[in-house]
Amino acid sequence: MKTDLIIKKIEKLPEAMLASISDYIDFLLEKAKQDASASSSQNRKLGIGKGLIKWIAPDFDAPLQDMKEYE
Repeated sequence: MKTDLIIKKIEKLPEAMLASISDYIDFLLEKAKQDASASSSQNRKLGIGKGLIKWIAPDFDAPLQDMKEYE
């Protein structure tokens, strides 16, 4: 959506609603900042789960008996 269209819509709103619009914009800006920092690869720590799994059953990837009817 183009910025000028958004501005035209905001200009049509009553004065009493402008504070709510401003608050919502602040909320969206903060959310965008948090989303950007959460998706950053700098927050990832590779190998954090290394050594936590001590043993895997030999039939780990074998078909489940409960799902036999779906085969």
